[in-house]
Amino acid sequence: KVQQLHSASAHADAAQLTRIFFQEIRVQGVTMGSRDDLAALLAFLGTHDLRPTIALEVPLTDTARGIGLMAEGTHFGKVVVLP
Repeated sequence: KVQQLHSASAHADAAQLTRIFFQEIRVQGVTMGSRDDLAALLAFLGTHDLRPTIALEVPLTDTARGIGLMAEGTHFGKVVVLP
């Protein structure tokens, strides 16, 4: 389900919007803050010695296992793909 879509007509072909609309593909985006926001977050985490919870670390060659865990939706924490 697309609630809002902002696109210049010059980019419509690259995004294959017709295919997205006719096949009713769900498009979901994620937004982030600015570089300053990221710097402030990292400073806060460092000051308070906070670390993310890691649910699973997998090598790049075993990425499918990490994706499978996320698809199950039963994990708590980050799934980290290692080089």
